[in-house]
Amino acid sequence: MFPILSGMVVTRAREADRGSALAIFTALFDAGVLLGGPTLGALIRAAGYPAMYGFCAVWIAFGTALFVAWERRR
Repeated sequence: MFPILSGMVVTRAREADRGSALAIFTALFDAGVLLGGPTLGALIRAAGYPAMYGFCAVWIAFGTALFVAWERRR
C-alpha cells in the first residue's frame, strides 16, 4: 500500500510542493503509531480485544469510504 499511496502523493502534488507533501505523508505513519498505540491500549483495557478490533474495522471502513468519496469527486 505504501508505494501506491506514495506514488499518488507525488503525482498529485504540484512540483513545488512535492517535498512538503511527501514529508507530511510519511509523518502521518509516525503520528498513527504515536496516537494509535495508547488509544488502542486504553480501549483494550476498558473494553477488551474484541471491542478494539471492532473499532479498528470501523475506522478502516470509514477511511476507505472517505478515500472513495474523494476519488469520485476527482
